[in-house]
Amino acid sequence: LMEVGVGEATTLNFTLSHLKSLGASVPSFGFDISLSRLLFAEKFLREHGNKSQLFTATLGRIPLPESSVHAVYSCHSLEPNYGREKDILREMLRVSSEFLVLVEPSYELGSDGTRAHIEKHRYVRGLADSLRELGAEILRHELWGLDVNPTNQAALIVARKPGGGKPVPAELSSPVSGRQMRPHGSFLFSPDDGLLFPVVNGIPCLLVENGVLCTRLPSFL
Repeated sequence: LMEVGVGEATTLNFTLSHLKSLGASVPSFGFDISLSRLLFAEKFLREHGNKSQLFTATLGRIPLPESSVHAVYSCHSLEPNYGREKDILREMLRVSSEFLVLVEPSYELGSDGTRAHIEKHRYVRGLADSLRELGAEILRHELWGLDVNPTNQAALIVARKPGGGKPVPAELSSPVSGRQMRPHGSFLFSPDDGLLFPVVNGIPCLLVENGVLCTRLPSFL
């Protein structure tokens, strides 16, 4: 599974701990645009006996192959991306091999107060409709009911990827070309791009702007 916009991994940690209590050990990923938040996330997970492959990335360019993660989910991570809903959902569906799970503010199911809050902060809208337009099957769409802020009600949306996807290994790939990368000490190298991406405290930095051009690097390895 993978959480997008994982932040300090509070939700991911709860998820992994719950799965562990059920006797399930599930490989997981989590990414965020902020390296600092991921450093705190790694520490938080470790302190609670959990671990996950964390990396920096953006919602619109996830450095993993198509159909490489069984379930991709978000928890108030898409929230501030009004106007980009369909592009982000398309990318999440690309990476998923079967399920997409969203816990995000709901303009459609929320109260008048929630709708006013969403309009004020320009939060996402129409996620279920966007998923349908992308061909996904909506399995559940209902109020979440566990909101900390009663004027920011979230909906739970569970969707299945259209046509499913033949699962492939979930190996980090270049955010530029999507091609395979090779680990070399404190960085990952993409021979197809001629770019290397740093790894800081075990966390690959895979924003496009993190890439360092070094096409002749293999000659010195």
